[in-house]
Amino acid sequence: MPHPKSDDPSRLAPDGGHRSLLMRLVLWTFGLGLAGVTSLAIVIGVALSVAYPNLPDVSDLASYRPKLPLRIYSADGALIGEFGEERRSLTPIAEIPQVMKQAVLAIEDARFYEHNGVDYRGLMRAAIANLGQGAAGCPLAGGPDGVRIVGRSQRQTRSETVNSFGLQRLYC
Repeated sequence: MPHPKSDDPSRLAPDGGHRSLLMRLVLWTFGLGLAGVTSLAIVIGVALSVAYPNLPDVSDLASYRPKLPLRIYSADGALIGEFGEERRSLTPIAEIPQVMKQAVLAIEDARFYEHNGVDYRGLMRAAIANLGQGAAGCPLAGGPDGVRIVGRSQRQTRSETVNSFGLQRLYC
């Protein structure tokens, strides 16, 4: 019995083969999407495994003691001098005016009370904005403006994101 030719219309689907082409296209799209999601998960896993050992313990963050300068006073209480790398004055949170707290939250994270430490919607917005801007050499979105002004490194910003989960579990 002779074999039918590959271009024999009887071997094609009733609609002329378009259904099998569509099925292949759907399967390829699904496979590429699955490969993309898997690749993203691997990249995130590697990034976390590299960053996690360098993160401070959450209990260390809860008992943070900033470096204050050594202040020398005279016998009558006048400040003679300050010595140290950093010139800071520690202000308890209760002494900071409510409007100042609200202003900082408005600048840093307007949705602060609406998420559990990491604003996924904000991260997605920044990632989408960075896709178009990063290659063009434009400034990238997503980092808190106040953190950029203070000049913290990108590594510190990433570790703050990961540590926010631990702080959320500790206090909420």
